[in-house]
This record gives sequence, structure tokens and C-alpha cells, in this order.
Amino acid sequence: MTVASACVFIAIALRLAWCDLRDRVMPTGLLDLAIGLGLLASLWSLPSVELGFSSTLQESVIGMCCGYGGLWAMNSLYRAARGRDGIGYADLKLAAALGAWFGWLALPPMIAAAGVFAIGYGLLKSKLDEPLPFGTGLAIGGLGWLAWHTALDVAS
Repeated sequence: MTVASACVFIAIALRLAWCDLRDRVMPTGLLDLAIGLGLLASLWSLPSVELGFSSTLQESVIGMCCGYGGLWAMNSLYRAARGRDGIGYADLKLAAALGAWFGWLALPPMIAAAGVFAIGYGLLKSKLDEPLPFGTGLAIGGLGWLAWHTALDVAS
């Protein structure tokens, strides 16, 4: 990932996190843009200027499909058990965007971070019976992944 594409990702992730935290809604247009730019970023990864990692177009497409499909499958199981959705469809698109930016191998730690954030937020607010900002946690997980791998690159 180039420095320029990292800056674009940071700006989009912060905006999406803020929208989800404030309104529990993320703009569909921005999510679609994030997916498209993530796929484009995989085409422009140059080893001489990347930040610690890169994903090929194939890894990005697989990541996009796994991000959306994995959360869709979990939501389907939740809906079958509880009779209602357990995750918003914007969260599925954000997971697809993260997969497009970072590849499929990055998804498990980002989704785990999102779950920890959402549960921590709910416990802090004492509102576990209300919808939790899972998208904010996903965005934070993506930012954390970027920061971690950038730090590893600087350290080596």
C-alpha cells in the first residue's frame, strides 16, 4: 500500500467510523467508494513505496467476497436463531471494503477487534440491548491493522 492510498483509507475509515458512532448509519456511497478504491489500491502497490504489506488484486477480490460473505453468513445464522438481523448491511459492505484494501488474511483480526470494540462500547454505555456500532469497530480494526503493519515496516 502506498502512502497516498493509506492516507485515503485513513480519511474514509475515520469518516465511516464517525458516522456509525454518531448516527448508526454509514453512507452507502462512501462504502461503495471504499470498496472500489481498495480494489484500485491493490493494483498500485509498488514494493519500493508500500507500507509493510500489499495485497494483489486476487487477494483483494477474495478479501472483499470473504468480508461480505462471512458476515452475511453469521447474520443469517443469527436471523435464523433470533428472528431478526444481528448486523447491519452497511457493516457487511465495510467488511468487504476492508477485505478489498487489506486482503482476506487481515479480516479475522479486524472482525475480532470490531467485536471487542462493540462489546466494550456497550458495557461502557450500559446499553447492550441497543444496536452497537459494529462499523466503528471495523473501521478501528482497519486503522489498527494499518498502524501495526506500518510500525512493523518502520522497525525492520
